Amino acid sequence: MASQFPASIAHAGVIEEPRVYEATYLSTDVSQPFEFVFFDTADNNVKECGTDPALILGLCLGNAPGSTLISAATGKPQPYATNKVPTAVLASDVVVALSSTTTPALSFVTRKFGLTKVTAGGRNIWQCDTSKTGGTARGVIIDIDITNGIFYCRFLPANLQGQAVVS
Repeated sequence: MASQFPASIAHAGVIEEPRVYEATYLSTDVSQPFEFVFFDTADNNVKECGTDPALILGLCLGNAPGSTLISAATGKPQPYATNKVPTAVLASDVVVALSSTTTPALSFVTRKFGLTKVTAGGRNIWQCDTSKTGGTARGVIIDIDITNGIFYCRFLPANLQGQAVVS
């Protein structure tokens, strides 16, 4: 069954949990919860990933300042400072659950995948794209849930900014 739901952190390795911190976003950034984001070293802000992102910091866990999901009635739902949004920094052993327009099958396990962003009902949803197995591959499918249309994926270390950050 094909599926459509926001990306989520399914589980992590024994030692490595995704580190969550309050990242700085531009006041105009429109990132939504569970969108893939990257750290832009040009201005030191976290931003929504573009098509076939080569660099991925992690998942945005709240609405960015310019998110279209924030309305005058609801305001900014989390108690964070101006332009600060909780962000989960992904490591290569963190497993992310992704939906896909492709029906999961056992033949996809251990195959590479890429990311495709679709918009549905005003939400941006990043999906596992099983057709991106070459230069635009961003990770490996490690398990599937055929009944619920879930692909369990790990990202390639080369694409994760959190893998190479040295403080």
